[in-house]
Amino acid sequence: MYWLGIVIFIVGLLISVALHELGHMIPAKAFGVKVYEYFIGFGPRIWSRQKGETEYGLKALPLGGYVRMAGMLPPAKPGHPDKVNSKGELGMVGQARQESLAELEPGEEHKAFYNLSAPKKLVVMFGGPVMNLILSGVLIIVSMSFIGVPKATNTLAGVSNCLPTIESGQSTCDTKATVPARAAGLKPGDTITSWDGQQVNDWTQLQTAIANTKASSGVVVTVKRGGHSQQLNVVPTQVTRVVQDARGKALAAPDGSALTRTTTFVGISPQISGQPVSLGTALKTTWLVNVSTLKAIVTLPAGLYHRVLSALGQESTSNQSLVSIVGVGRMAGQVSSGGGGVVDLSVRAYSMLMLLASLNAALFAFNMIPLLPLDGGHIAGAIWEGLRRSFAKLRKAPDPGPVDTAKLLPIGQGVFILLLIVGCLLIWADIAAPV
Repeated sequence: MYWLGIVIFIVGLLISVALHELGHMIPAKAFGVKVYEYFIGFGPRIWSRQKGETEYGLKALPLGGYVRMAGMLPPAKPGHPDKVNSKGELGMVGQARQESLAELEPGEEHKAFYNLSAPKKLVVMFGGPVMNLILSGVLIIVSMSFIGVPKATNTLAGVSNCLPTIESGQSTCDTKATVPARAAGLKPGDTITSWDGQQVNDWTQLQTAIANTKASSGVVVTVKRGGHSQQLNVVPTQVTRVVQDARGKALAAPDGSALTRTTTFVGISPQISGQPVSLGTALKTTWLVNVSTLKAIVTLPAGLYHRVLSALGQESTSNQSLVSIVGVGRMAGQVSSGGGGVVDLSVRAYSMLMLLASLNAALFAFNMIPLLPLDGGHIAGAIWEGLRRSFAKLRKAPDPGPVDTAKLLPIGQGVFILLLIVGCLLIWADIAAPV
């Protein structure tokens, strides 16, 4: 089941990338731009098919995709040719510009991306991230409003076969001791409807009722089993446990010893099931997920710094830590395995869809960074182009033409290398200190 989760994640990633690239291609074709290639993945070609002027296909590495459009880079302005070296060869900018224009046949200049108006360029470049934003929202709504948010119920998933205890400051479990729930005859699948005369409808109410019960004092518990109600006598006991944080790490007392607490113990665990929520709640969650993702992108340098420290063992790893595609894949595997069948299938489906929703929120936020080669860089260029042309029109000055994004290619190359380094660091951190 673990590997099934990874496969589902990869398929979900490919679908997310495919829809992202469709978000670019569909408006581009609608505006008359010539689209040479629509590919999912990178590296060696696995399959492709030519349809019209566009080649559609799959490549070996499922880590992204691309749409190759004609004339992404405009020609050099008259009187401002691209620089050449001492050998008369064009530099990076000139070569890229030449390659961008070379595939346009004579008379096809109108099919070049650079000839689009600024608003149309914005539609094309926004199309990809917006598709991810929409997909993220759809996945959250389906998971929360149709499958349901996981919630602990008053139906039992399991009954403990040992009594928690502490030996040498460490939590352990005594299999020889009497477990109250087992001694009373409670079984997995039982639904506890009342505790000591107090009606219970969910796990929270049941926990509160148990906590308020005196140890060694027998209480009458009503359970529903096989469609019939019956009463059992349960005698809770007191146990001492090591206090742990959210990640299961033992907390220390002021004197350095393990921090402990005494609680009432019965020995039961709840069944988790999905409970649908309103559309309004799902939409609110969609907003919060995307806002938190945008914040993570804005604070990326700080997040990366702390992630590296956690990988070096100098900080504890939190659930909010940055993860790479390796970390997300591991999460998908854990969701799919679901504790060896203990977790209900609907809960696994909810968790998997929410994971894919977060992935799409991340794709949206990441692509909005206003730097080439990301979509945000092209969006920023189109906005600047629109402003320049609007100001020129107001001043009745000549049209300045499209923004020469080719001159930003060296910066784009630097950004690409930087993103590659960040990705490698996160992969290393996910291996050294998994979230």
